[in-house]
Amino acid sequence: MMENNAPGRGKLKVTGIIYTVLGALSILGSLLILGAGGLLLASDNDVGLVLGAAAGVFSVLGAVSGVFYLVIGILGIRNCGRPENCGANFVLGVIVL
Repeated sequence: MMENNAPGRGKLKVTGIIYTVLGALSILGSLLILGAGGLLLASDNDVGLVLGAAAGVFSVLGAVSGVFYLVIGILGIRNCGRPENCGANFVLGVIVL
């Protein structure tokens, strides 16, 4: 099978790998923040309650952005050799910016 050498193929593959790794790290980090927020919620004072709730909100935001980065990275790696699919990758790149 012949390999399609689309222009910018290497750049899209490299950035796809970077976004996949960043997405996975973001999801892991949000799980750590969620655990720390749970520990703060278990405390008896009001400051722990407020900080635990804030940690929960930031954990959800981090997980959503991590999943979005993971999807962008996977699509970038999958579509790096297909020039006809570069429009979707361009739109997702603009959304990330």
